[in-house]
Amino acid sequence: MANSPSWVESLSNPMGHIVKKYLSEVLQEKFFQHEDVVERISRSLVTRGDMENFGKLVLAIYEAGFMKAVEDNKEAWERFGVKPIIRESETATPPDPSKAIFNQKSQG
Repeated sequence: MANSPSWVESLSNPMGHIVKKYLSEVLQEKFFQHEDVVERISRSLVTRGDMENFGKLVLAIYEAGFMKAVEDNKEAWERFGVKPIIRESETATPPDPSKAIFNQKSQG
């Protein structure tokens, strides 16, 4: 526990806990491979705006990876008679910052 931040650090930057919780949920068992860098990132994101921008970054990375995977496998899809078409949802709305990672559910 020598590398763990003190409770004072946690109280001075509550967003840090949210970052770690969010990334642990996204990465699941792979989280521990990246725990050191997640710790450093969590100390850098201190405002709600930082968190929103970080969330947008994660989504942009996910979207880029998804688009690359579809493009890389387009020929394989087409051999099976499937033409991958990706379009933006007409009902897509930006995430509500009052929900998701910003509100922690109490477990008990």
